[in-house]
Amino acid sequence: KIVIKGGTDPQHLKPLGSFIPVQPKEQRNAGMLPISIDFKPGTYQYIEIEAINVQHLPKWHPGKKEKGCVFVDEVFFY
Repeated sequence: KIVIKGGTDPQHLKPLGSFIPVQPKEQRNAGMLPISIDFKPGTYQYIEIEAINVQHLPKWHPGKKEKGCVFVDEVFFY
């Protein structure tokens, strides 16, 4: 799950948008998956991006029962 939060005070950020990706049912080729999360335009002094990993990889995965990893290459705001 990916959650975007924003606001003027880093201690009181509010959720702006989120995305829950569909989990694959079987092994697939590695690749980049672009994700776009829309949220209400505004002036935010602080933006927080929280990426919540899979806590237990599925049975078909070589690392089954381990926690999943989250890799981020680039983040764009427009």
